[in-house]
Amino acid sequence: MNFINRYILLFASIAVIASIAFTLMLNNLLEKNAYTGVVIIAVLYALIYFLSGLMIGKQDIYEGYVGFNYHLVTFTICNIIPLIFAYTGLIPDYYFHYTILGMIFWGIGLTIHFIVFLINRKKSIKGFDKTELFE
Repeated sequence: MNFINRYILLFASIAVIASIAFTLMLNNLLEKNAYTGVVIIAVLYALIYFLSGLMIGKQDIYEGYVGFNYHLVTFTICNIIPLIFAYTGLIPDYYFHYTILGMIFWGIGLTIHFIVFLINRKKSIKGFDKTELFE
């Protein structure tokens, strides 16, 4: 099964770097009350994730996962980085609380995506569409 492949690993490495940079810059801007900067880096952060997922995902030949593997990696990295930073004291503790709240709501969407993944998994063999394999 190619649920984790080189494309996912490349996406994950970009996501880790982007999440570390975003979390540290967000904390810095919030301490300075620079809310315009917060909006700018949030948009840039979202664009980095979207464009890297789009570009790397287009190269990924395994279609049977309906993007669930990318969604799971994004969920994990986006939430683990601030939790680690809050736990180690690099950022204030209130990030921990807000990250947990975000995880709950995002987790609902991830659960729905997981159900769609399970339904579509029956239509594929190791990430390849059955109809395309046997044509």
